Amino acid sequence: MVAWALGAMAVSGIANGISTYQSVRNQASQLQQEAVLKFKQASNLYEDAANLALANSENEDITRRQAQLELSKFRAQTKTSGLTGGTLIDLDFQTAENMEADILMERYNGHVQYVMKKKEAAYTQETAEYMTRSAKKMKKSALTQSLLSGLSGGVSAFGMAGGFDQLRK
Repeated sequence: MVAWALGAMAVSGIANGISTYQSVRNQASQLQQEAVLKFKQASNLYEDAANLALANSENEDITRRQAQLELSKFRAQTKTSGLTGGTLIDLDFQTAENMEADILMERYNGHVQYVMKKKEAAYTQETAEYMTRSAKKMKKSALTQSLLSGLSGGVSAFGMAGGFDQLRK
């Protein structure tokens, strides 16, 4: 009877060990594949941030040119109107300052978007690196986990087959 219990222990232990080993290796491989996708996502986000910076720069240049054109039109209209004096000069300066303030606000908002995109990219890359490290650790621990699972399953099968009862006699 003890021999039968030992056989059950061996078979169950081997089956549990192999199953655990394959399961852990599959999980590690899946995690590694997800990490590759995260790295690609991070790369895309960094590229998006760079494109956003270029677009912001172009938009600022366009806005600045438009502001200068509007300011030139304003100055031309005031010259043809015949109005002169300090108030008109003050109004001209105030208009120019307001336009520049709007342009700087647009630059600030664009920079905030750029920084947020870069932070998102960095976080995604850190996540991918963490996933890669975790997958490597899982692969390294697969053999240990399979041995422990095999022993646990074997001892359990030995007990269920009555092996411990036979040893007590």
